[in-house]
Amino acid sequence: WRVSAYTFTKSVAAGAYLLPLLLGAAGLLPLTTALWGLQAPLVALLALLVPGGLLVWDLEHPERFWMVLARPQWRSWLVRGGFVITGYGAVLAAHLGASLLGRADLTPALGWIGGPLAAMTAAYTAWLFAQAKARDLWQSPLLPAHLLVQALVAGSAVTMLLVAWGGSALLGAGPDGADALVAAFRLSLGAHLLLVLGEAS
Repeated sequence: WRVSAYTFTKSVAAGAYLLPLLLGAAGLLPLTTALWGLQAPLVALLALLVPGGLLVWDLEHPERFWMVLARPQWRSWLVRGGFVITGYGAVLAAHLGASLLGRADLTPALGWIGGPLAAMTAAYTAWLFAQAKARDLWQSPLLPAHLLVQALVAGSAVTMLLVAWGGSALLGAGPDGADALVAAFRLSLGAHLLLVLGEAS
């Protein structure tokens, strides 16, 4: 259950930030909305606490988790992932801080850093899992792409829930933003299905 909880919450953490960013870059969602400024980074940061906690829990000596960052073994994907998650969390915290301090103009620039870190947060687990040689499914070369697509599925689903709860005003773009969100959900689900078929073949 820990692996399932880890992958699910990590997908939410990566996708909740990445999906609005991609829609904003495509001109389908203004990067001046409450969704981008507060809700997306807050949900991503809260969700990120779970996989971070599970990674610490999985260590042989959890109380020494700080050594992963202080004395890193760079060949380990656990260490690399720890740095990715830490960096991503720092960007999310900075994004929230900028919005709360009235400097929302800084958040698109933070997106240039947070976007790649969100994508790496979603995908790095493929190389971490690949170290478990007895797990045949985890050896698939499609796994990095699949984890990234799963993050987009989770991100679009969570964003639709936020909009349903907070109202379409969160999007700041009227029906066009809502339509783009639904289209992103359908496209990512379709890509997810294709990747499942590709891994099963």
